[in-house]
Amino acid sequence: MLEEGRRRFIAIGDTFGQMHANMFIPNFGDQTAETQVRYAEESLELADRPDADPLIRPIALHNLSFSLWTAGERERAVGLNRISARTALEMGATVSSGMAFLQAGLYAGVGGDGERAAMLYGAGNRHFAMQFPPFYIRQIQPGIDAATETLGEEEYQQFYEQGRAMSVDEATDYLLREQSTVGEPGRGHTAPT
Repeated sequence: MLEEGRRRFIAIGDTFGQMHANMFIPNFGDQTAETQVRYAEESLELADRPDADPLIRPIALHNLSFSLWTAGERERAVGLNRISARTALEMGATVSSGMAFLQAGLYAGVGGDGERAAMLYGAGNRHFAMQFPPFYIRQIQPGIDAATETLGEEEYQQFYEQGRAMSVDEATDYLLREQSTVGEPGRGHTAPT
């Protein structure tokens, strides 16, 4: 159904619909990392068209970041997440900001920075403000599990609540000025960038 929907979106020139189909298709069936990246790169190309709806761009960046993370390109994924967060803030796209915070929480949690992960998950849950689809829960859960294991449930919850108290501006600033070490459990924050 998603492939058929994608074909129809292409036929009528609905880039927003095509981009969403590109986001969902790789999450069903046994898709390779290369397939995920291909769909995500196509979405970013759609977002970069002069006539594209500007709200597509932060979502396309977010999707490409996840795909690259899955493909093992961790540093590039983190960089795209930061661009996605900045772009979402500039556009006033609160839901996209929430997605960027949740994604950054995954990266921080898996990278061993439980405090940062919990705060970003708190901010993400507050600002995403929608029901998570099951595939998205599967994508972000490893960071939650890692952060909870690192901090313990009580401390995780304390940092989570601090994150929930952040405005979109505050959480974006936190995401952009702090960067955890990617893929090195037990390491803390690196110098702000």
